[in-house]
Amino acid sequence: MRISIIDLGFNSLKIVNYQVNDDKTFFPFYQKNNYLRLGEGLNGNGKLKQKYINKTISALRSYRKIIESQSIDTTLSYATSAVRDAKNQDDFVNQVFEKTKFRFKILSSEDEANISYLGALYSVNVANGLYFDIGGGSLELLYTENRKIKKMFFLPLGALKLSLKYLNPFTKYSINDTNYSKLFDEILNYLPNSEEIKLKKNSTLVGIGGTVRALLKYHNEINNINSYFNRHVNTLSYNTIKAINNKLLVMPLNEISKIKSIGEKRARSIVAGSCVIELLMRKLKFASIVISNTGLREGILLNYLD
Repeated sequence: MRISIIDLGFNSLKIVNYQVNDDKTFFPFYQKNNYLRLGEGLNGNGKLKQKYINKTISALRSYRKIIESQSIDTTLSYATSAVRDAKNQDDFVNQVFEKTKFRFKILSSEDEANISYLGALYSVNVANGLYFDIGGGSLELLYTENRKIKKMFFLPLGALKLSLKYLNPFTKYSINDTNYSKLFDEILNYLPNSEEIKLKKNSTLVGIGGTVRALLKYHNEINNINSYFNRHVNTLSYNTIKAINNKLLVMPLNEISKIKSIGEKRARSIVAGSCVIELLMRKLKFASIVISNTGLREGILLNYLD
């Protein structure tokens, strides 16, 4: 069986096609990403701008051709923070369905956290953990004990959303010292403390999503580690995260864009994203982080298969 997952986030639209075996194991055999900046199109009255909706529709029409050419059996389409926060989300969904025949499900923050956790469990065996998924528009935290969910937090600390707020207009997306201080304060004010989470000392921090995976890839790139995800390299220390963050903070955007593991599109958001991760580890006193190579898309697929 072949299943296509279409993921519409704050900044990008992505299609991943999976081959699903009879035993419900699966592997991706095709993927494509379009950076549409849909969330950036939210205007002053909280509505998605039509020009960004049109870009989304255009990309989805190309995805329809891909699905038809690759004999996909089932397509699962969902949207997260950008559409979730938009006042005209119904109009968006209706326009998309009318012009592309894709019917998008809008995930609530709670749905997104739960499904990301389910997806992470496919590759990470952590029973007592604080799982976080940082996307372009939001940050979800989910705390578990013996694999039972105890607490959830939904915070407006998306990597791209923060970057857009604290960009320095004179240096083209770089965050200057003053803005970094403001960014630092905002992140710390939103992040819960150990008492609010009721965090136990033996808990493990687990990172989900493209931002934290990009930091792992960057660490491997600068240290000439060829393997990406395996049991030996998918943990990073706090000191490593801090060092990477400090390095990115003083690096011009055009230099960040040239880093193979980060790329031009993620360059605009990686600094704010790395700040969130460093401060989360610092505030909650985590010495290391485990990085999951599966997350929301795999959770969507697993949820469907179950």
